[in-house]
Amino acid sequence: MGIVVYVSAELSEITLRLAGEVGESGLARSAGLPGMLAAVDQHAAEVRDAVADLGGDDDRPAVYSLLGYARGFVEAAVGRGWVPLPGGGADWESLRLAGVCQLMTATLGLPRT
Repeated sequence: MGIVVYVSAELSEITLRLAGEVGESGLARSAGLPGMLAAVDQHAAEVRDAVADLGGDDDRPAVYSLLGYARGFVEAAVGRGWVPLPGGGADWESLRLAGVCQLMTATLGLPRT
């Protein structure tokens, strides 16, 4: 028997909002910085591989897979003491969320900024 953890809908929404804001900020910031964009691309590739078995196709993971990954990632990072840097830093966690945001943008067919 596994352990079931209850997460309130409000906490889940806050977690996803934080993931989106940090990810969007990092993705926008990386557009003008080739080294940072390369790091975001690498994180996106790793996330795509991590969620490959959860649905979607080779290039575009399913939206629910990305949302679940983002929520779990943020909850684990915050549990380890991570706090987003003001102004959208380039720390590992922020770059990872920018990679998730990059994948979500592609999955939804939105233009890349």
